[in-house]
Amino acid sequence: MQRAHDRSPRSGRALFVLDQYGYAAVPMHCLRNIFAKLKHAEVILTFYIDTLLTYLDKKNLSNFEQTTGISTSVCAAEIDEIKQSPRWRVHLQSSLYQSLTSQCSAQFYTPFFVRPERGHGDFWLLHLSQHWKARDVMATTHWSHHNHFAHYGRAGFHMFSTGYIGKFDDENKLQMGFDFSEVAATVSKDTMMEQIPAMLFDGDEGMTFEQFFLKLINTTPATRSMVEATLLELHQSGEIRVVDERGDASKARVNLKAAHILQLPSQRSFLF
Repeated sequence: MQRAHDRSPRSGRALFVLDQYGYAAVPMHCLRNIFAKLKHAEVILTFYIDTLLTYLDKKNLSNFEQTTGISTSVCAAEIDEIKQSPRWRVHLQSSLYQSLTSQCSAQFYTPFFVRPERGHGDFWLLHLSQHWKARDVMATTHWSHHNHFAHYGRAGFHMFSTGYIGKFDDENKLQMGFDFSEVAATVSKDTMMEQIPAMLFDGDEGMTFEQFFLKLINTTPATRSMVEATLLELHQSGEIRVVDERGDASKARVNLKAAHILQLPSQRSFLF
């Protein structure tokens, strides 16, 4: 951190690659120190989530929390009972993920995976940063180099609402996952086309493109350009309405401005 500060005292620009063998070598206070002292720092952190979940018991959970500083909502006395559930990995992984991202002080993150050709499970490849552009560049990298990257959540937004992320499900069946391929891009677009109008219904006054994107950036594998292209298609088909700061209908076809306001039209079309 001192070397990074000496090189970039004003902006604190630095990239930390913390490639731990397991999951306990990078405690939360280390990440919080980085983001507190270097405001434009980025962290790429590996985390052997499959091994942690597979061997998690009362003793391991206590040691894990003490070593990493990650406070989970999982009670040690409940682990045996939780593991009797057919979707126990859903509960444990969701709790760990929410705890880690809320306690590391990063505002933006990409919780995707490296799927090794050999080994005993997948690693989280977490990218943590304080700026949405850094997060977007990392997401774009996953799409550009879809070789060993995987994402086991949903396409579109709210990618972890269905829970479990891992190579094998609770019945030891292989999950194909989301591989950042052209097919995955199509599925992402189709899913967002369905989700976005319902999201805008929650706010009658609408919201700016910037507000919409920043609110949802951590919940989707899609990049900013993918979200923008989907919004433009919905606008051109009349499913949503894009207006400028004065409330006038926009003729945007290629790009959206951060201040463009997204709304539902007063009368929507229905297909029967």
